[in-house]
Amino acid sequence: MKISKKALSLLLAIIIVFSVIPNSLASAAEKSSAVNTYQNSSHDSDNSLGSDIINIGVPATGFTLDKTSLTLENGNSETLTATFTPVDASDQEVFWSTSNSTVCTVDKDGKVTAVGNGSAVITVLAHDGGFFAKCKVSVITSITGITINKTKMSIARGAKETLIAKATPGGIYPDIIWSSSDESICTVDSSGNVAALNVGTAKISATIKDSGYTISCLVTVFAPVTGVTLNKTELTLENGKSETLIPTVNPSDATDQRVFWTYSDGLVCTVDQNGKVTAVGTGSASISVSTYDGSFTAICNVNVTDSIPTIKSITLNKTEMTLVKGTKETLIATVIPTDKQNELLWFSTNPKVCTVDSSGNVTSISEGTAYIFAYTMEGGCGASCNVTVVSSE
Repeated sequence: MKISKKALSLLLAIIIVFSVIPNSLASAAEKSSAVNTYQNSSHDSDNSLGSDIINIGVPATGFTLDKTSLTLENGNSETLTATFTPVDASDQEVFWSTSNSTVCTVDKDGKVTAVGNGSAVITVLAHDGGFFAKCKVSVITSITGITINKTKMSIARGAKETLIAKATPGGIYPDIIWSSSDESICTVDSSGNVAALNVGTAKISATIKDSGYTISCLVTVFAPVTGVTLNKTELTLENGKSETLIPTVNPSDATDQRVFWTYSDGLVCTVDQNGKVTAVGTGSASISVSTYDGSFTAICNVNVTDSIPTIKSITLNKTEMTLVKGTKETLIATVIPTDKQNELLWFSTNPKVCTVDSSGNVTSISEGTAYIFAYTMEGGCGASCNVTVVSSE
């Protein structure tokens, strides 16, 4: 059968129409889906194209945080809540951030965790509309007490030392107020530097400002030894003799006046802890005295000799004398050294002619001659006087 040209043209037009309509419908559905993703996904899967319902959603106009400021103890957490306007806004997705993660962190649910003392700002940003809100977070650590590096301390007069007080737990640096119970003994500045002024004791206290926490250190100020001297730096002793050395500790008000003694050669001389030096053998040695405070030392050189006479000489005021029978006269002896004057012995070689007493008084008895002697057992020194006794006629 032959188809006319007019019938053929009509058939082509129908084919074109039916091929374009499905593509147009698909494109329209695709555009509708791109306009609003909050569509209702609960319709039946077998509904026809004409029964699909497109939900365009409720836009957000703003939101608020439940807190604009927050104080947390270090280590604690708290959750912030964002409230949208209107409350039924379709898109309530938000993004959280912190300005300082060393102070606090925040998770996707708004949970803020304190990790270090300080301040930070938590910012929340809305996905829909770009709205944002902020909360200032302060992280603190509550003080539970105070410690100090020394509870007792001895310090020399004129010296300085630093005390260190800290709040507990560590890492907190509050204002600490320092004070002294007696500023005539020692003072303290705002940094805990203690200056020792005079001998005595005082209490240095550290107090955390605006709290009930305080702690103290008992400070003892002492006068330090600056040196020691001996009353003799050279000493000569006879073997077997003793002499006591006297130490002087400087200054005179030094707190520790204790000393100890030593000797260099125990075969020459020894010393006890009272400074008594005893010669035990001829020769030379040294005696040392030292202070317990500062270990200052003074030395005395000791020379030990054999026993020698201490009386060097004796003389009489007369070597010859004439007396009338029955008269008296006194002889005067001079001994060197003079402190041995009372150790003289007197005698007459002829008591029938004249006698002599212990004071050198000569008494004539009868005519004749005799010698009066004055001598010492120590050293064997002596002197004599020739006495002539005559009659009274």
